[in-house]
Amino acid sequence: MLAESGTKKSRKSPTEIVYAIFDSLPTEDYKPKTTIATEIGSKEDTVDEYLALIQWIQEQPKIECRRFGVRRYAWRKEAERRRKTK
Repeated sequence: MLAESGTKKSRKSPTEIVYAIFDSLPTEDYKPKTTIATEIGSKEDTVDEYLALIQWIQEQPKIECRRFGVRRYAWRKEAERRRKTK
């Protein structure tokens, strides 16, 4: 597929899609995924899958990183907190 400039149209990387979705989301109001898809130039199904993934990630425990030495890192997830019940 050729873009308007006559060059081959490249696919967006997952990182580019996530950044585009976050840039497109308003803070004061809600926006339909069809509008988000149009604004970022992706298919509605793609936006739907990424929004579901983002929501799932946000529900998970935080990930922590600790540096060991010059170039070594170790990762772990934060311990899950128990929810208070009434």
